[in-house]
Amino acid sequence: METPSDDRQESSSESSAKASRQTGRRIWLNLHMFIGLFVGAIFVIMGLTGSSLVFRRSIDAWLNAHLLNVRVAGAPIPLETVLSNVRSGLPTGAHLHHLELPLNEKEVIRAVYWPAGSGTAIEMLVDPTTGAILGQRERDNHLTVLVYHFHRELFAGKTGETVIGTFGIVLLISLTSGIYLWWPRRGGMKTSLTPRPRASVLQRAYARHKITGALGCIPVFLIACSGIFMEFERVGKALINRVSPLLQDPEVASNTSAGQASISADEAMRIARSHFPSSSATYIEVPGSPIGAYVVGLRQAGEVLKTGGASALWIDQYSGKVLAVRDWENFSAGQTFVTWMLPLHDGEAFGLPGRILVFTAGFVPLTLYVTALRMWQLKRRARRRQQGISL
Repeated sequence: METPSDDRQESSSESSAKASRQTGRRIWLNLHMFIGLFVGAIFVIMGLTGSSLVFRRSIDAWLNAHLLNVRVAGAPIPLETVLSNVRSGLPTGAHLHHLELPLNEKEVIRAVYWPAGSGTAIEMLVDPTTGAILGQRERDNHLTVLVYHFHRELFAGKTGETVIGTFGIVLLISLTSGIYLWWPRRGGMKTSLTPRPRASVLQRAYARHKITGALGCIPVFLIACSGIFMEFERVGKALINRVSPLLQDPEVASNTSAGQASISADEAMRIARSHFPSSSATYIEVPGSPIGAYVVGLRQAGEVLKTGGASALWIDQYSGKVLAVRDWENFSAGQTFVTWMLPLHDGEAFGLPGRILVFTAGFVPLTLYVTALRMWQLKRRARRRQQGISL
């Protein structure tokens, strides 16, 4: 039989638990507000620059149409003809490294080389249908690449990567605290995701903030996690490699003992495509020395890297023998995880819908920041009015 004393003890226990929950909620709320007000602007900048990078190839092609767009559509000429034209246009002592092949019939070939005594890579843009050299530019000195370097490391190298990675971790804390504060009680999910057009200005701002955070938290969370991994890639790869071996570039050399002449780039490409019949070639590295090998990058069906591809073959420049193979379908779990990070971060893994989703998610921090500032402003005005009335 329960006594009044038992009732009082139970009530006291419930009150204590409620007070504890309220204290915990206040801590999370203060943390969420502090991060939003003092770091939110950084999240906005990272989100907007990230959105612009989702379609960086298209933007680059639009801004530099005279360099990056094929003038007249037609059948591609042999790669050896392209290489001959490129080599004739190289400055003395320059080192040609590779050709980046077009992804579609409107794109040009990008021949990447390093001038003698320079650490700056140069792109020579070549029309794949005529072999005409359309122009040249520094690889790391145009708008979309500059935006990328700002987004990735604030133009500060490894130090900048650490800073951006740290901000990414802070963003995860902000998202976690926001979801905790938003999470509705049982049966209240629909109400918590419903706009309130007839409510007060403050309540409308609060509703927009909650709805944006709730709907955008999952894509922003995944984007942040993949970004953090890439910023701290060396540490992440070292940890993954302990449980699931990661691939290393093979150490190969062409056999010069037979005294054969080198095969052509077109023959190397034919060998690569015969090895992976359903693939598309994305680049070809040309031998840089008598023992160097051709390296052909390919994108197989089903690969998450839609533009670059993750598969590759190393081919003896004399005999055409395949010296090493990197096959997407045979990746370890760890290598597959690492390969997913970039296409997950920019949405490429899911095609155009994925890119649109990531592009849209880049505006989530802006919406959250604006609505948070609006709520802070309205609350501040309300407090001042109350203080004026009390006086």
